Amino acid sequence: MTLGRLLMHVGWTLAVPGAGHGTIGRRGLMFAWAAVGLVAALAVTWTVWAIYASIAIRVISAGDAALRLRRAEHEDKNLPLYASLVAVAGFVYFQFATERFSIPASSMMPTIEIGDSVYVEKVTKLWSSPKRGEVIVFVHPCEQRSHIKRVVAVAGDTVETRCGKLYINGGAVERTGDRETLDGHAYDTLPDGDAKDFPGLDRLVRACQGKTNQAVGQIVETKTGAPPCEQQLHYVVPDDSVFVLGDNRANSNDSRNWGVVPLANVTGRAIGVAWPPAHAGAVD
Repeated sequence: MTLGRLLMHVGWTLAVPGAGHGTIGRRGLMFAWAAVGLVAALAVTWTVWAIYASIAIRVISAGDAALRLRRAEHEDKNLPLYASLVAVAGFVYFQFATERFSIPASSMMPTIEIGDSVYVEKVTKLWSSPKRGEVIVFVHPCEQRSHIKRVVAVAGDTVETRCGKLYINGGAVERTGDRETLDGHAYDTLPDGDAKDFPGLDRLVRACQGKTNQAVGQIVETKTGAPPCEQQLHYVVPDDSVFVLGDNRANSNDSRNWGVVPLANVTGRAIGVAWPPAHAGAVD
């Protein structure tokens, strides 16, 4: 096999794991590599590490194919088509199921930092609404651009923050230092003190102005004349909506400022930071 054709087949294998093996008639290896590549593509909706696994699979498959292609005496031009079909299916699923966002602001620090590339899976929202503690990307109901925040309350829940403490349905969210635990999700926050107590004592319901699909929740007084740091007013999350906060509580423009996120505006659930490598990992 000439060097030019070998390089062509190796490049093809980088794009389609197993394609080079199929070229020399190694049907078993072709389907094995194609299947592993497909599984890695499917796994991206559960873990961001699958992205790195997918890259590794392609590189190793291409290296193995290069060694075998050098010793090959004949080519089969039809077999790689089958591997290509498997890879295309995985690629189409990956494009449909995930989306990458670059973070331009500090509202989710320390969980997500400025410049991080976050992958979002868009599949589970088709049958399941966001849960408390999950990080989601959504279209802002007031600005019509993408934002990323953490869901702290869902429809029917009550929300209140006093002197840096978050209360959901009348109970304080578990907190140790700056680390909160909400419905099994443990994450660090940057404290806000009493700078952004919610609801405000002015009892104003926060919501977008003008035309929007946002529902308006209700503020309920629970204790008259309470000291500033005690529970006294709470906000009831309306139907088909979620209440979101940034982990950087003092510097986050979130539901405390403009109201709830309609479920129809949710793009998907953040599964992890893919870049830079120093920050790579799952988002809890």
